[in-house]
Amino acid sequence: RSSRGAKGNAKLETALFLDEAGYKLFLPYFEGKDDQLRDMLLAYINGVQALYHHPSAGTRIDIVVVRLELMKNQPKDLPHYGGERGALLDSFCAYSEKTNSPKDSDPHHWDIGLATVGGVCMPRYACVIAELGSTNLLGKPYPSAGFTSVYVLAHEIGHNLGMHHDGSSNSCPKDGFIMSPSRGTVGETQWSTCSKQVLGKLSTWADCLYDEPTMSEPGYDHTKYGDKPGEKWGAKKQCEILLRDHDAHLQDPEKTEDICQTLKCRTPHRAGYYFSGPALEGTSCAVNKVR
Repeated sequence: RSSRGAKGNAKLETALFLDEAGYKLFLPYFEGKDDQLRDMLLAYINGVQALYHHPSAGTRIDIVVVRLELMKNQPKDLPHYGGERGALLDSFCAYSEKTNSPKDSDPHHWDIGLATVGGVCMPRYACVIAELGSTNLLGKPYPSAGFTSVYVLAHEIGHNLGMHHDGSSNSCPKDGFIMSPSRGTVGETQWSTCSKQVLGKLSTWADCLYDEPTMSEPGYDHTKYGDKPGEKWGAKKQCEILLRDHDAHLQDPEKTEDICQTLKCRTPHRAGYYFSGPALEGTSCAVNKVR
C-alpha cells in the first residue's frame, strides 16, 4: 500500500458488466460487433472519469477498468427481477461479491459500489447498477438513457464514496449539481461544495482506493479518450446512442451552443424530439469551442 503521506490520486478499480438485456438492446445498433459495443462502454466510463477530474471535485479520482464483461446470456445466479431496482441491486451485489477477488491486493479486484453510502471498501457492497438504455412503454428514452447515464453512474459512485444527496443532511441546494436527488437532461454537470468536502476526506478512511497502482487490462484502457470522449462520440453520435438509430441527429444542428446544457435529438423514424445530455466532455458545441 502507499503510505498515507504520499498517496497520490485515488484509484477506483472497476469491473463493468453489461447485462443480457443491455447487450441485446445495443448490439443491433453496432451491427453485431462486440468490439464496437465495448468501445462505447469505454467512452461511457471515460465520461464518468472526466466528471471526477472536474475542477469542482477538488480531489481527482482515476477509474481503472480491470474487467469488462458483455453478458450474452444472463447468468443463472444473477436474476434481474424484471428490472426492479432494489431486488436487482441485491442480486448484483451478491453476484459481484462472489465474482470479485477477496484480496484487495489482487490486480483483478474491483472497488465500486452503489447506493450504500460510504460502502466503497466493503466487499458485500462493492456493486453498482446504472441504467443505460431504459425507455418507457412507448419507447421514449428516460433521462438515464444513452450517454446521459454518465451522470447517473457518477452520482451513484458518489453515494458509495460517502456522498449524500445535495439538500439532504447537508446545507447545499438540492438542485443544480451531480448529487441532486433527481436527474433530468439539463445541466447539473458539476459537484457541489458538499460533495467536494466528502471527496477531500477520502484519504482518511478509504484505503482501498490507494492500492499500489493498477494498470487497466489490455483492451480496457478508456484513457485513450483523454477525458474528452465527445471528440469521437460527437453530438450526432450521442443522439444515435440515445435512440439506437443511425439516422438520429440534433434537432437544431446550427444551435450547438445549447448542447452544454442539453441535447435535443430527433429521427425521421419517430415523431417529435427527444432530450439527452448534457453533452459529453469534448463535444464540439460552437465554432472553436468544445464542452
